[in-house]
Amino acid sequence: MAVATITINDACDACWAKDKTARKSTVEITLMSRTWLLCDEHEAKFAAMFTELMGEGEEQ
Repeated sequence: MAVATITINDACDACWAKDKTARKSTVEITLMSRTWLLCDEHEAKFAAMFTELMGEGEEQ
């Protein structure tokens, strides 16, 4: 039996973990040597949660 493997290099990790949707990522976040790719929606959610936890950072 042949098995096909598909590799998606730029899918949002959060969308993929949620329901296996291969939504294109727009940002890469690395913390403690782990990297996540996020779409616009999940970038905004992450930013809101991170800001709530850490407070407002400096604008770049």
